[in-house]
Amino acid sequence: MDQKKSFRKGRNTKNNNKFNKKRNLKQKQKQKQKQKQKQNQKHNKKEKEKEIKKEKEHEEQNEINERKRKNKPKPFTKNLFGMGKKRRKNQNQSNQGIHRSTKKKNSKTKNKLQGARFRLLNEKLCSMTGKQALKYFRTNKEQFKKYHQVYKEQVKKWDNNPLDVIIEEIKTRPQNLKIADLGAGEGRLEKSVRQKVYSFDLCSTNSWVTECDISHVPLEDSSVDIVVFCLSLMGSTYIDYLLEGYRLLKIG
Repeated sequence: MDQKKSFRKGRNTKNNNKFNKKRNLKQKQKQKQKQKQKQNQKHNKKEKEKEIKKEKEHEEQNEINERKRKNKPKPFTKNLFGMGKKRRKNQNQSNQGIHRSTKKKNSKTKNKLQGARFRLLNEKLCSMTGKQALKYFRTNKEQFKKYHQVYKEQVKKWDNNPLDVIIEEIKTRPQNLKIADLGAGEGRLEKSVRQKVYSFDLCSTNSWVTECDISHVPLEDSSVDIVVFCLSLMGSTYIDYLLEGYRLLKIG
């Protein structure tokens, strides 16, 4: 009998422990649910408060705008003593000044945008090979034109244009020399010099500029006296451009 009683007691304690565990779990779950509900309520209150603030601010702004509209002065039309003409002149002068200032601001913003585009294109070209740049400009010829338009405007801001210096130097040389202009752009060197000039670039905007990758120029070895790279040593294969120039130069 004692053994049975002890067994029953142990069994009852086990059952009680299981029951207590389940009850504790249920209590914890209820507490978590209550906490979530409180958090949601707080969040909803904050959102409602924000909406109310926004509505109040919107109403206040509308009231301010209505007051401004009501307090606006009426347009001056007539005056017996001729004051209307003077005021009109002053108004016209002020409006002209505003238009001038807006034009200046617009021109400044345009120049900034053009300069940013020029830098982006330069960065692209510096990261490309000659073949990649040739493909890019063949598919986007308008980009090449825009690039050179912005380049012209940027050059105007410089103290010295390197192409002008090169032209002046070549003019002092004999007329029977042959010159290869690698990266000629619009081919200004060829038109401003008496010597024979072969102009090459990634895209040809004129009939006298041949379109090619300047690391592979369609000229024979040692066929040229001078090779010009005017701001054209750009890209990841600029060493190939130099080697091509060395190939074209006459020995001695």
